[in-house]
Amino acid sequence: FRDRRSSVFAEASWAGRLGPGELVAGVSYQRDKFDQLDLSGFDYAHSVPAVFGQLAYPISDVARATLSARCERHNVYGGFCTPHASLLLRPSPWVTARMTASAGYAAPSVLSGTAEVIGLQAFVPTAMNAERLQHGGLELTWIRDRLRMKAQATFTRITRAVQVVPVPDDPAGRLRLVNAVNPTRVFAGDLEARYQAGLVGLRAWYSYGYGHEDVPGDTGRRVVGWLPRHALGAAISLDDLVPGSFAELRTRYAGLQYVWDDPFRTKTPGYFLTDGTVSARAGRARLYLSGENLFDVRLRDYEVVVLPTSGLGGQRTATQWLPARGRVISFGATVEW
Repeated sequence: FRDRRSSVFAEASWAGRLGPGELVAGVSYQRDKFDQLDLSGFDYAHSVPAVFGQLAYPISDVARATLSARCERHNVYGGFCTPHASLLLRPSPWVTARMTASAGYAAPSVLSGTAEVIGLQAFVPTAMNAERLQHGGLELTWIRDRLRMKAQATFTRITRAVQVVPVPDDPAGRLRLVNAVNPTRVFAGDLEARYQAGLVGLRAWYSYGYGHEDVPGDTGRRVVGWLPRHALGAAISLDDLVPGSFAELRTRYAGLQYVWDDPFRTKTPGYFLTDGTVSARAGRARLYLSGENLFDVRLRDYEVVVLPTSGLGGQRTATQWLPARGRVISFGATVEW
């Protein structure tokens, strides 16, 4: 199906000082237009003028606050003001703490992830409301000599999240996008450690994610899908082993996650993926060699990729919880002159 998409964006800002603080203010305008040439009911033209401002102010020698806000007027979904506040604390030369709170919105679009995969012919045009988001987070960083450690926790609440549901009693099995009745809530946490010993760098990380959402088109709640409950990884790097060179080997593990459109399973097994990168300078050029998924882990090793029968809206493949393609080796170069 043929379509045309266009986007225009312009912004003007001013930066200055307000006593010891730093002030930024400005205006912006964005216009996004979508024309579906073969299907009716999906065209849109979104115009969004906005004003914004930010003030970063040192409260004391160890504390700095940043306040910002953006007010927009969407020609379809109305007006929104989205505030953001953060407090940065440095109680010692080695410890930093940052607390953040923000709110935002997202204008829904027919160009959702599912529609891009299946095609708009599987959807019935419907009116939707804008999604609203509230977010809070805490980040702690500790740096001592060659060791850097960071811990982060975030909580996100999405009101009127857009979901894909079947059209009731539709003989063609088409879908529509609707707003969920109850909020989607997601909690996430991250731990990361970095150590640099001369040319060798070591990095390890762990993340946790868990959330609940409405069951699309039904009552009740379910675990948010395609979000690994536990994930971890490690990397080792060599910098300037040969002057101007860099090499890194990374491996990561993704644990259990729920997949809701897979006819073979609702919970996935854990899996490892390994990547590597090498770059070196040669005269005016920098050469790159990278390898993704070096051990060739593929979705087809766990299940059939093409569904035995069509899924929602005629979908022929389940959402990928593993790479569909295997090992990928890439080579490139940048040249300066």
